[in-house]
Amino acid sequence: MNMMLNSFIDAVRARAALHDETLATRAVCATLHELGRYLTPSQVSLVKASVPTEIAAYLSDSDPDVGPFDLDRFYQSIALLEETRVGVALEHAQAVCEVVASGMSEPERENLLKGLCSELRVLLTTREIPEMPRVMPPAWLATEPRCLSSGRAGSSRPLSEAGPYAHQHSIAVEGKPSKPHPETLSTGIPRSRRPISGSH
Repeated sequence: MNMMLNSFIDAVRARAALHDETLATRAVCATLHELGRYLTPSQVSLVKASVPTEIAAYLSDSDPDVGPFDLDRFYQSIALLEETRVGVALEHAQAVCEVVASGMSEPERENLLKGLCSELRVLLTTREIPEMPRVMPPAWLATEPRCLSSGRAGSSRPLSEAGPYAHQHSIAVEGKPSKPHPETLSTGIPRSRRPISGSH
């Protein structure tokens, strides 16, 4: 695929929240197929000139026997082509039509919208993609450091200020550094002051 087609498909994926490129391409082809039926020959030519050449062929020619535009029937037809639910097809069709409109210049878009019913005019209107709200960290997390470089978890004092023996097997009490207990087999067992030789 060329870059132009990639950009078009990516734009549809972003607007329709589609993670699968194949589903996005299917939505594009189904929507263009149905859209072309309700356009005049000159409008079909405008749309074909604005979309990537690889998918322009999926745009149907104008169908004089299609009848008045019916939005529900439009979505139902796209759902059948996509083999999905009508509600899903609705979201896909809206995304595709918005991307089609965004790829046109203002004069081209005005020419396309001339003579269209209000429902089609709304579909072929560009909209900004809403940004996801930014989640801010809790205030306490931003004001109280909790890493080894600045202090222990749950303590506002850094390790360098915790006392001369705080790093040796025990936790220093405020203002009262604790001395380490002997913990080798030659002198005794851990947390015991009696040597092994005197434990019998």
